Amino acid sequence: MSGNVVGWLKDLLFPKFCVSCKQESDWLCETCLQAILNLKDYSSIDNQAVSNLDKITALFDYGENTVSKLIQMFKYNYLIELEDVFRKMIFASRLDFIIKDFVVMPVPLHPRRERERGFNQSEILANLFAEKLGLEINKDLHRAVYTKQQAKLSGVARRDNLKDVFVFRQIDKIVPEKVLLIDDVYTTGATMEECAKALKSVGVKVVWGLVMARG
Repeated sequence: MSGNVVGWLKDLLFPKFCVSCKQESDWLCETCLQAILNLKDYSSIDNQAVSNLDKITALFDYGENTVSKLIQMFKYNYLIELEDVFRKMIFASRLDFIIKDFVVMPVPLHPRRERERGFNQSEILANLFAEKLGLEINKDLHRAVYTKQQAKLSGVARRDNLKDVFVFRQIDKIVPEKVLLIDDVYTTGATMEECAKALKSVGVKVVWGLVMARG
């Protein structure tokens, strides 16, 4: 049975409804996609209190209900097929900055967490951003400790939960000078700060963060 037939049968038995307008179409219909794209502001987040991140930018506001629903479904309902929706969002975004000599790096999951989820949502987003920006991807950053989920913790507990859990394991590559660090959501900044700290400790000169949404 061809992939097209399988997809048709799946859509027939399990129809998709737009998370925003609830109309049967896709997880995000074209009309609602354009609506949230019109709301984007490529916000730079104030990171004066963050010592290792040089810049952090979010494409959307997590408070925008459609964006938050999509991220939650992707991350916690394990809907990997939402990759197609995020591809549309990223590729339709007019990323208004020029990046040269950077490598794209996803915030890593612990291998156990990735097995539980089946994928790393940040790695999927990183691949999309790398394709959009024409940059290479680097996955030498690893999460060495299995920790509690950040979403279930307060700000202080989030920082303590991630202290020294990220390590850079170089695999036949030189340490990159500039890293574009990718995650789904920026909330307290604890995750990206710890990642940037690990990267700066091995000689990375510049770490910029890029996320789908700010919390």
